[in-house]
Amino acid sequence: RALATAPWFPRAASCPVPHHGQGKGDKHPSLSITESTDGNYLFKCHGGCDQHTVFSTIKDMGILPTLPDRPEYLSSIKPIPTSSQATTLEHEWHYVDEDGISLFLKQRFKTNDIKGKTYKTLRVMPDGSRVGKLGDCRIIPYRLPELRQAIADGRVIYITEGEKAADSLCSLGVVATTSHAGAGGWNPDLNQYFAGANVVIVPDNDAAGWGYAHKIVDSLLGSGSTKSIRVLDLPLTHPKEDAYEWVNRYD
Repeated sequence: RALATAPWFPRAASCPVPHHGQGKGDKHPSLSITESTDGNYLFKCHGGCDQHTVFSTIKDMGILPTLPDRPEYLSSIKPIPTSSQATTLEHEWHYVDEDGISLFLKQRFKTNDIKGKTYKTLRVMPDGSRVGKLGDCRIIPYRLPELRQAIADGRVIYITEGEKAADSLCSLGVVATTSHAGAGGWNPDLNQYFAGANVVIVPDNDAAGWGYAHKIVDSLLGSGSTKSIRVLDLPLTHPKEDAYEWVNRYD
């Protein structure tokens, strides 16, 4: 009762714990109440009652003070936005075998980062479903049916760094192909498909493009089955340009 009627933050008050003073009550006020720097109330019975029991008793009596509203300093802080990539699919290229069956595909997405694009390769299962890992999928060059026919006809095969550049050259009536890995590497398993072929490699206009061309040359020369290999240096004026820009500039 003394706690309920006294002003808050008294120096001393009667301890409300029933068994205080061996059940005889707190005859001499022994409860101190203070407010900590973080706004919480601290109760201490100097007669020996533990703090948890004191707090629980005051809470059960319903005489805890109403805490003043405190500013939530973090409420106005928003999470730092992350650089999310757009999920807009720009194009999809299928790698089909000799019978026109799609074994895997490559997707190109537009992004809002400095590169502006990203790629994803998916394996196409026999039931038409797609999985994110190629696993033991057979690796073939792009436009394999056209490639095989061109070799049979004695036509030149152009190898570019990407599908977009290959498609651009094909629009001129030539036969072009590429590896799904692009500048990332040349899989030696691809060499078998160029046996007896006259090959012309068309690099992108940057160090990575020429590095990719060298990898292809070394790999095909090592296989010893290609009839001839040349590297075509297109008159490209800007870094990273490829056959796509060349075709569209002079088309």
